[in-house]
Amino acid sequence: GDGDEEDAKDLQVGTPSLPPWAYTITKGTRIEYYWNDEYGWCGGIVSSQPTKIMDEFVMDVTFDDGETHKISLSAEDKVRWRPG
Repeated sequence: GDGDEEDAKDLQVGTPSLPPWAYTITKGTRIEYYWNDEYGWCGGIVSSQPTKIMDEFVMDVTFDDGETHKISLSAEDKVRWRPG
């Protein structure tokens, strides 16, 4: 149906870009990150001010289980992130 054509159009856009909400993330922002198929979506709090390196943001995220990980939010990886 129409949906397939739209998907094909999206693929031709070239370099993916960061979602607008990525620029609003600051220390203390709640996010959800898709860890992997086993763990799925994990909620956490951004615990460091994001650093922009080239076309990605690198930040520490303290997850609800108490673990902190340094994670990068890039355009390619944006499907693994969502506002918490």
